[in-house]
Amino acid sequence: MATRRRTAPRALGEADQRKLLRSAEARGARDHALVALAVHTGLREAELACLDLEDVVVTARTGRVRVVGKGTRQRTVPLPTRTRPLITAWLQARARMPGTESTNALFVARGGRRIAARTIDHVIRTTGRQTGLEISPHTLRHTFATNLVRGGEDLVVVAELLGHSRVETVRVYTLPTEEQVQAAVDAATVDY
Repeated sequence: MATRRRTAPRALGEADQRKLLRSAEARGARDHALVALAVHTGLREAELACLDLEDVVVTARTGRVRVVGKGTRQRTVPLPTRTRPLITAWLQARARMPGTESTNALFVARGGRRIAARTIDHVIRTTGRQTGLEISPHTLRHTFATNLVRGGEDLVVVAELLGHSRVETVRVYTLPTEEQVQAAVDAATVDY
């Protein structure tokens, strides 16, 4: 029986992240904020769908999002400096939408209804396809975690930010990618 070599989960590189965020920007304030939040916080699609206005705090100097994860576990994830203006722009656009005064949901559709997780999945997949990428919300979660690990963050911090109670769960992000394995083999090959 053949064994399968384990590699890191698929994550977007920096160039693809930039392309995705530019494509999301063209889709409007809501989708731009939604995709940026997914890339820069690693929230699950269900967590994004459940966010309420009071869960997101943006000030001139800081930003954070309170997340209710699997079960009833809660965590707070800091908002990167570059994401904060996108959230603010979405909140301003949201305030002008009819029907939003009757809902507390952060991300809404026309008429002010909370968007569903399947809508978030659709937005992310469609935005990806517009840039030639086949992605899912979980790809963006993997991208966030991979960015942290490659940036030298401690696995305990990565686990905390992703809402995992066990550090072992995030060790998968320390595994090499298929490209890294191929590059290592190519570098060790002698020309003749």
